[in-house]
Amino acid sequence: MRAFLRNLYESSLSIVPVTAVVFILLAFGWITMTPPIITRTLISMVLLIVGVMLFNIGTGNGIQPIGELMSASLTRRRKVIGLAIVVFLLGFLVTAAEPSVTVFGEQTPIDTMVFVIVSAVGVGVFLTLAALRVIFQWKQSTVLLFFYLILFGLLIFLKDAAFIPIAFDGSAATTGLLTFPLFLSLASGIANNRGGNNPHEDSFGFIGVSAVGPMISIVLLGLLFAGSDLTFGGSLYEQEFVGMSTGEIARSMAGDFGNNFGYYFVVALIIIIPIAILFFVYDFLNIKLPRKKRLSILIGLIATVFGMMFFLTGANVGYVPLGQLVGEGVVDTMSKWSIVLAGFILGTVNASAEPGVHILSRQVEEVSNGAITFRTMLIVLSFGLGISVVLSIGRIYLGIPIEYILVIGYATSLTLAQIVPAIYTGIAFDAGGAVSGPMTTSFITPFVTGIAVKEFYGTSATWASDVVPYAFGSVALVALIPTITIQLLGLSTIISEKRRQKSLYQQFLSEDDAEIIYF
Repeated sequence: MRAFLRNLYESSLSIVPVTAVVFILLAFGWITMTPPIITRTLISMVLLIVGVMLFNIGTGNGIQPIGELMSASLTRRRKVIGLAIVVFLLGFLVTAAEPSVTVFGEQTPIDTMVFVIVSAVGVGVFLTLAALRVIFQWKQSTVLLFFYLILFGLLIFLKDAAFIPIAFDGSAATTGLLTFPLFLSLASGIANNRGGNNPHEDSFGFIGVSAVGPMISIVLLGLLFAGSDLTFGGSLYEQEFVGMSTGEIARSMAGDFGNNFGYYFVVALIIIIPIAILFFVYDFLNIKLPRKKRLSILIGLIATVFGMMFFLTGANVGYVPLGQLVGEGVVDTMSKWSIVLAGFILGTVNASAEPGVHILSRQVEEVSNGAITFRTMLIVLSFGLGISVVLSIGRIYLGIPIEYILVIGYATSLTLAQIVPAIYTGIAFDAGGAVSGPMTTSFITPFVTGIAVKEFYGTSATWASDVVPYAFGSVALVALIPTITIQLLGLSTIISEKRRQKSLYQQFLSEDDAEIIYF
């Protein structure tokens, strides 16, 4: 019971701050929300809290053990080809079934199914490369530098610059509720059973490497679609429930929640069932777990299904329209500097609402033996997400193309990767996936889109050439900034340690040491 209450408290602490900031904006008259929208927001908040709680329980007992057990078993058998096939299949299946990938694909000028398959192939291939990197002990910073050079080389040939933020956002969308914990557990299992002298170091970086895959595959797809018109369904937020009676509002709201519950329950089953079948068949043939452990994993998978259902329903019914409402609302009532400040605050508190942030922060604290605490990780990631939102809003007002920020940002990040210890590089690129999760996609992206739509609406701007490059790209920046901030944290740790060692050395020297004569 105590563990349940603690989990409920932590989940509430993750979600409530985001909603609280929105209601502060409402209280000061900076945004307008009708009573039905307020009610829907509060219901969605409760669903998110329950969803995060169940999801944390489910991943801890189901998803993570599956990844660790399968990868450990395959690694111990020293069958590299078999390991590569299983890792590719897991990466492909989970990404193809990830709801955020489908939702994002529907907003692109590409056929949704083609977009999903291309993204899933990219993740599967590069997740396999991440596993092979550990097995063959390739240097992580070199691998990242090599593939990012290929990526930016391909960007030169993209004729439509509006496709760049779509490619980077599309990659970030592949890091969802399920992919993040599963990939982390795969990394841990492989590193601990086949890695080099430092398995803790090798247990990070899988998500960072796998994220490059969909970037490259989507850019290649963009080259094939060269000359296609980008369409964007941008429009001003329309106030809902206007002119409806209380009964009609209640029925409409119940219908929205009910339909989404059913849809995301089916989506969650589609995601979980193939993984469950793959694992239990493999367990029956190879691992042969005790019945009690098998039951624990099954219960964890069931909790994951319901956690995803609650979380995704709350996020999509309540927080997607809320994000655009807030974004458009502040444009009408606040100065540009105030909007930037509001964006920083919203981004900062949003980090704690991402399930992946909590999973990564706990694993980092455990692996580092407390050298990097959960609190430190949360603060650094929150600050980074706030800066990302500031950059997203700032470039709308200043007209800065996103490719400039991406080139400078990744050049800085990859340079730091050559300096800091490899474990910080792995954590940093994994952190980019942690903060660009479903909550960012469901709230921060609509918030930035709302600002862009409001700024350009009614002007001579066209959706394809003016709005699309600024409506997209916020998730790409969210994924970029932690790759810098976490490595800067590592750099500061190195400097502090060297200063400490120098201070200790000087303490052993006395003032008379210089007077000693050596023969």
